[in-house]
Amino acid sequence: DKIAGRNARIREILDEMGEEAEFFVPALGDDEVPERVLDVTQEEIGFERYVTEAERRRREAEEEARRAAAGKDQDDAPERALQDMMNGTLEAKDELSKLEQDLVREAWMDELSEAEMSEEQRKALADFEAT
Repeated sequence: DKIAGRNARIREILDEMGEEAEFFVPALGDDEVPERVLDVTQEEIGFERYVTEAERRRREAEEEARRAAAGKDQDDAPERALQDMMNGTLEAKDELSKLEQDLVREAWMDELSEAEMSEEQRKALADFEAT
């Protein structure tokens, strides 16, 4: 109270003189206020709060609902494009069919020499050897 009274008098004198000066204004710290000594903050507690099974289930349900809402709102353009254009697979249909078919060398490929083959047979042999 004495300090506050003296600060008020200093302020009056400074106003009369027309000066603007800063002066010390004391304030009590947290340790100096008796009511705050017994207050306990969450940071001071050394263990985690006990969560009941019902509270845990409620939190999990909220988290699942939040994830579902976030996933539903998210626009996955690359996945949608893959599904639209290529039926969900990165390989083209003819690539799949080539991989799935068995390569069987026809008998005429071994029997005939290249000179005896027709133009169509040469193309078929070149295709077979390319695959």
